[in-house]
Amino acid sequence: MALRFRTRLNLTFTSLIFLVVVVMTVSQIGILLYDTWTNNWYKGQVLTDLIKPNISEGLRTQQRVAEYLGEYPPPISAGSSTDALMANFSTQSLLERFMLMEEFNAMIIVNSSGVAIAEVFSPDFESSKSVRKSIDGFIKNFIETVSIDEEDQVSYRVFGQDFGVVTPLAYPQDSDTRYGLFVLHSSTRQAQLIGDRLGVLTIIGTILFFIALVVCMLVSRGLTKPLLELSRGAKEFGEGNLNYRMKLRRKDEFNDLAQSFNIMAISIQEYMHELERETGKRERLESEFRIASEMQRALLPEAPPVVDGLEIIGWSRPSKEVGGDFYDFLELAPGKIGLVLGDATGKGVPAALLTTQCASALRTLSGQFSDPSELLQRTNHEFHKRVGATHRFVTLFLMVIDTETGIAHYASAGHPTPLLVNSRTAGSRWLEEASGFPLGIVAEAQYDAHEIQLTPGDTILIFSDGLTDARNHDDVLYGEAHIQTSVESLTEVTVDSVLDKTRSDVERYMNGKEAADDMTIVVTKYTGNGSV
Repeated sequence: MALRFRTRLNLTFTSLIFLVVVVMTVSQIGILLYDTWTNNWYKGQVLTDLIKPNISEGLRTQQRVAEYLGEYPPPISAGSSTDALMANFSTQSLLERFMLMEEFNAMIIVNSSGVAIAEVFSPDFESSKSVRKSIDGFIKNFIETVSIDEEDQVSYRVFGQDFGVVTPLAYPQDSDTRYGLFVLHSSTRQAQLIGDRLGVLTIIGTILFFIALVVCMLVSRGLTKPLLELSRGAKEFGEGNLNYRMKLRRKDEFNDLAQSFNIMAISIQEYMHELERETGKRERLESEFRIASEMQRALLPEAPPVVDGLEIIGWSRPSKEVGGDFYDFLELAPGKIGLVLGDATGKGVPAALLTTQCASALRTLSGQFSDPSELLQRTNHEFHKRVGATHRFVTLFLMVIDTETGIAHYASAGHPTPLLVNSRTAGSRWLEEASGFPLGIVAEAQYDAHEIQLTPGDTILIFSDGLTDARNHDDVLYGEAHIQTSVESLTEVTVDSVLDKTRSDVERYMNGKEAADDMTIVVTKYTGNGSV
């Protein structure tokens, strides 16, 4: 507010100075023009009133003239009465006296016949015959055209470089003779008057101009100094120097703006420090995620085992950096291979920790037990010891295939039922459901094993619920029916084609929507007798 008031005051003061200069210039020019035109009429009228007694009847006495005017008659203003002048004040004498008081080039009185009855010329005045003839014609023409009732009328004309004015003289009403007074003003006098006044005006204007210039410089300095400091501060901030502080010893908006800059710099510094801390935390977290992801990938087989009589392939995609799904291939005994697919509750790191514990216990016990139901019971018991207090669990499907006979035994701990595809008929069916508690809930849970006879060409698709729970943009589940329809549409059933078809069909169904759960697939095809 203070800056705004001071700025307005300074600008107003400067504007007033320039306004004064302009007004003075215009007024002086107006005064000069007014003087040039009206002063001539005034003097002509004064002379008219002075000479009127010599022409009019009823002249008054010389005594009254002496009492009224004294020894030398002063100039008489327009409209003043001059009835006291005596007749013996001749017209020529009046012109000569008046010529002594004023600086004219010529004064001439002419009657209506064009005869000059009195005339006076300045010693310095030189006129040609053509100029004198032009003056006489101008006066005569004026006398002839002026109305009797227009005694105060004045006419002007320029003669060479001088200015002439003619005005009618008062005359008796019963007289037919009319008179006109012509005064030729010196242009040198007028030019000198204008020059003098313009000179004074120039000096005053110059002084006022320099005063205004000093005021403007002071105002400009008061405005530019804080602006330069603000500009410097902005530059420092822009270059990343957040330690710079603006210092303005003012009590106006500039100081408020500088303080706002300083507060902003402090806030940015605090934000940058917080961002650095958060970035460090995030980097550490990302590093931990990378380590966890690497550890989880280490749990998965690097490549499917080469088994005579079987084709095996596996694939897993976590919904986050790390997931809760895992799969594994276990060599349980000569000619027997175990296929494992597990899904831990939750997502991310907590789920990954569960899969690590479960996979570790399962692998440790797989060397002692080859029956799927017994292996699940012992794994559940061990796993419950580790994580039972957390109330978390893992669903798991385990199938043991005898590659020599084609007999497969399987057990499930709350996991979705796999799909059996017959390559000869291109038909498919869901395996008999093997129900059981997920691992980690009940310590002494029991699991039943089921048996099926595989024929060469049979393919088994094992998957996690991340596939069936996948949703499209209408929030509709993908479901088991889509899986079965997708597989049955294959013209050639191989482990690769089943995996690719299932995965691509789910992704097409989701149409770019982010997966809500981890997805894992294991496909195995029985090709005939063989050994590990």
